[in-house]
Amino acid sequence: MIGLIKMIPATDSPYAYLVKSIENLIEEHRLEQKLQAHRMAEAHYGT
Repeated sequence: MIGLIKMIPATDSPYAYLVKSIENLIEEHRLEQKLQAHRMAEAHYGT
């Protein structure tokens, strides 16, 4: 979090930038989990 805060550019709404950055990280993590689950299913059940 501290790293994200330090990287916030000078904008009209640094809070909105921070919130959007966090939302993007959450979505990226969700997609990584989904891909991992898909790979595990393919390994278990085959293609």
